[in-house]
Amino acid sequence: MRVVLDSNIYISALTLPGGTADVALGEILSGRATALLSEPMLGEILGVLGRKFSADREELARTALFLSELADAMRMAGEQ
Repeated sequence: MRVVLDSNIYISALTLPGGTADVALGEILSGRATALLSEPMLGEILGVLGRKFSADREELARTALFLSELADAMRMAGEQ
């Protein structure tokens, strides 16, 4: 099953471990679901983590790599 998670779910899962958002992320990590993630959404997630959670460049780079590998290679925007 392919899923599109709201950027707030990713942000919550990354900043508040043990919350409800972890359940959704766990489904993806376990392979029961495949995440679809667009480049604009990834940019939004990284921007919020940098601005509101003071993530430094290294943390943001690791997060970008993690989410990119986690998400399906297909882009949501523009592909049919």
